Amino acid sequence: MMDKTGQNPRELPENGFAIYQLKSDPQYHSLRFASLSELRSLNRREGNHADAALGVTESRYDLVYSGVLSSDLASCKTPESILEGLYTRFNLNRPDDFRGHSLSVSDVIALNQGGKTECYYTYASLHKLTLLRILE
Repeated sequence: MMDKTGQNPRELPENGFAIYQLKSDPQYHSLRFASLSELRSLNRREGNHADAALGVTESRYDLVYSGVLSSDLASCKTPESILEGLYTRFNLNRPDDFRGHSLSVSDVIALNQGGKTECYYTYASLHKLTLLRILE
């Protein structure tokens, strides 16, 4: 079930996750499916030097879902395994209360494991969805 406490990725509970997607405003449509390097370049052009290295600018994103990992996903040994499970859940077995689009390029997933939150940017490489760590 959606839990609004995940608005700030640093406030996620243990084994919590949050999915962020670009806002639906027309001004962000050109950013859908953008690579992280394209976002970094845009930030530099806009004078967002603090966000240029990171690439992702918080103001462009909405929290679309957050919650706590199922026991199966929480027991996974690697973040990659957990993220793969979330990808399957939110693309193939979508929860009824999920209002975002299927996970795809430009989405950000925050994941708290062991009290440490990491964020991952999704991008495609050779037809495979890949997640790149962007925030520790």
